[in-house]
Amino acid sequence: MKALIAVFTFMAALVVIGCQTVPKVSDPSGVDVTVTGLTDQKVMIYYGQGAPFEPDPYIPPSLLLSGHTDAYVVVRIEVASIRKALITLDDAQAMDATGTVVAHLLRKADFLDLLRRQGADEQLLGQLDLKVERTYFPDAGWQTSPGKRAFAAVLVATAPLKPPLTVNAQLTVDGGAPRAFQVPWTN
Repeated sequence: MKALIAVFTFMAALVVIGCQTVPKVSDPSGVDVTVTGLTDQKVMIYYGQGAPFEPDPYIPPSLLLSGHTDAYVVVRIEVASIRKALITLDDAQAMDATGTVVAHLLRKADFLDLLRRQGADEQLLGQLDLKVERTYFPDAGWQTSPGKRAFAAVLVATAPLKPPLTVNAQLTVDGGAPRAFQVPWTN
C-alpha cells in the first residue's frame, strides 16, 4: 500500500510540475508572440555580461575606440506556445519620425559576419559567436515546443541613430497569415 501511495504521489508531482511549464496563451492558435524594442540597458539585462568583461555582441563597439559607424536596434522576440509550431521572422525594419527606413534586419549569419568584420580577435569572436548562436533568432525559423523562449534580432543602421524610431516586424506561425508588429524603440 505504501508503494502505491508513493507512486501516486510521484505521478501527481509530475503532473503539477508539467502543468507549471506550459504557459498561459491567449492567442487562439496556441502561440503567443511578443516583440519589444530594447534599449542598451535592457540589452545588458537580457543578454549582457554574465561575468566581468564578458563581451556583449548586441552592444556595438564604441565609435571612439573602434571607428565603426554601425548602430544597432535590438528587438526581443518572445514566444509562448502550448503546441509545436514553426515561427519565422520574415522581415523587420526601423523607421524614423518621417517614415524613412533607417535600419534593416540582419539575419543571424549576416550579424555574425558583421561581428567578424568589426575586427575582434579570434578568442573574442569565439565568445561572441557562442552567445549569438544561443540567443539570436534562427535564420530558418524556430520550431517551438510547449513552453516559453525569447530571442534577439538586430537591425543595423549607420550611426548615430536619432530616436524615437518605430520598428515594424513581421513573423509567421506555421506558414499562416503574417503577424505584423509595430514597436517603439528609443535608446
